[in-house]
Amino acid sequence: MVLIALAGLLAGCGGIRYTSSYPPPPEHFAQHSLGQMDGFFGLHWTLERKEAQVIVSGIVTAEQVGGVVARVTVEVVGLDQGGKVVSRARGVTYGGSMFRGQSRPFWIPLRPTGQETGFQVRVWSFDWEHGDGVDVMGKTR
Repeated sequence: MVLIALAGLLAGCGGIRYTSSYPPPPEHFAQHSLGQMDGFFGLHWTLERKEAQVIVSGIVTAEQVGGVVARVTVEVVGLDQGGKVVSRARGVTYGGSMFRGQSRPFWIPLRPTGQETGFQVRVWSFDWEHGDGVDVMGKTR
């Protein structure tokens, strides 16, 4: 019982919203971008403005991955009227590794400059998971 309460408290602190389906299905989100990183990933997200922040929450779906993905780094960029990047933030997927057809959530807070007229969300990078617990960047997991 204590572990359930602790998990709920930690989830609330991280901005994670649990639903009856975790992670939520793609249709739960307002925006969709398929074919990221040469067709490997699909992105589904919702952007919310809260006080002095923009919060992007969503899922990454492994569309055509041939191995096990350890984590995906997602970037949100704020663009001015001329298309110039004026703000950016990155976050990583959580909830464990994923295989083809699986999804993992992400949550990214961004502090806008006030010059943004639009935002883009994209896959920045990803790491493969190997059986020995070391990803492609050589970091021990």
